[in-house]
Amino acid sequence: MYFGELVAKISGYMHHDPCILKMLHQNLKKSQGNHAKDELWTICSDAAMVFDKIEDLSGEHFVDWHKALDTYIQKLLNFLLKGTIPAMTDFVALVSNSIEECRVTQCDKSGKTLEHDYSHHTLGSSPSRRQG
Repeated sequence: MYFGELVAKISGYMHHDPCILKMLHQNLKKSQGNHAKDELWTICSDAAMVFDKIEDLSGEHFVDWHKALDTYIQKLLNFLLKGTIPAMTDFVALVSNSIEECRVTQCDKSGKTLEHDYSHHTLGSSPSRRQG
């Protein structure tokens, strides 16, 4: 997905429901003052930037990225509705959690899942090289 698509989808989701938008603006106004309307656009842009960078860096082929983005948007919305302005580390954590929830589990011919061969804890290991 392209950065512009990510920004459009995230900001569209944040702005589609007038009730949610009103709550978001109220929460942002409490913490940011008069810049609340501009702040939501900035948050959407920052959220898209972090998702885009992690997607590019991950090289992960077994993630349903559209589902991961939808999950990320929902997590971000819940975060914002609590009245918290996310820092960059919060965006990274939200993206990471969303990716983990949306990993595609595929089976090879022997019935083993890819996660069996490539568990989350064996970074750098490879069963094909007899390392895992």
